[in-house]
Amino acid sequence: MEDFKPDFGVALVEAGKHGETIVFNGVELLMLARAGDGDYTSTIDICLDQDFAATFEFDNARFEQLLKLLPREGAKQVALALGGRFRQPQVLNIPPGAITVRMEAKLGEPRVNPDETYVPLIVQSFHKSKGLPSILFEDDAMITGKLELVAGSAGPVHNVAGVELKHGDHIEVWLNTEDDWVRGMYHNSPFNGELAGLVTEDTGNRPFFLGAKVRLKKRPQ
Repeated sequence: MEDFKPDFGVALVEAGKHGETIVFNGVELLMLARAGDGDYTSTIDICLDQDFAATFEFDNARFEQLLKLLPREGAKQVALALGGRFRQPQVLNIPPGAITVRMEAKLGEPRVNPDETYVPLIVQSFHKSKGLPSILFEDDAMITGKLELVAGSAGPVHNVAGVELKHGDHIEVWLNTEDDWVRGMYHNSPFNGELAGLVTEDTGNRPFFLGAKVRLKKRPQ
């Protein structure tokens, strides 16, 4: 008998996450399936304290959104395999590393089949993946505000919505020239109080200035 992994959606329901928007960053899609007109799915493994299987469902609009994130040739291949007029269910296996995205999703309604009951995650939007793989829940609340410079006990410090930024904090910054938030680690600039730094994996150091919109994950109390 096939060894089924516990369903991640069921685990989230049991944890009281129904209704929340959940952000999955750095998700590698290894398969895409089309079960009907506007009925797309992808199943992935999620490894936390144990291994889970998560099923994501999305519609035509989200499928088109996903295609726009892919290189031209890749988008063409996916559209050819799964797009157009629906005729029969189809499954497309994706080479490792070909599609990595960030998804915002909400829990759907339970599905029952002869093998199991599972709860799909309904994709609200696809985005470019930035930074390390992570899962962010709404109750992992982000403090959002503009970068300010305020007086600290040892001199001026950068502040976001009343919270002092500390070297190494994981933050997200809207840099205006990007189509999404840029995620990285904060480091202050010893040369210019109006300038702060964002260290990212892909681009290294990125400067940002007073007034930039910043999101900081709340620290444990």
